[in-house]
Amino acid sequence: MGLLSAWPFIGMIAGIPLILELLKSPTSLSADTRVKRRWSSLLNDKAWWMHAALPIYLLHQFEEHGYDFLGRRYAFQAYFRL
Repeated sequence: MGLLSAWPFIGMIAGIPLILELLKSPTSLSADTRVKRRWSSLLNDKAWWMHAALPIYLLHQFEEHGYDFLGRRYAFQAYFRL
């Protein structure tokens, strides 16, 4: 498997640990240990969303170019050629 056909899988492998890091307890994301942040405050935090954008995009690329939700491999390429 060459790099051109393996990149969706590399993106998935890189995206999963990043997502797990973002889903840790909100208190671990704060530099100030006295302030305990709630999950609801993260929804309004633009910096958190910017950190979340890359792993979400990597997993989206895997879903679009690796395997889709129906289990078809590289289905986007076949659809794009129509």
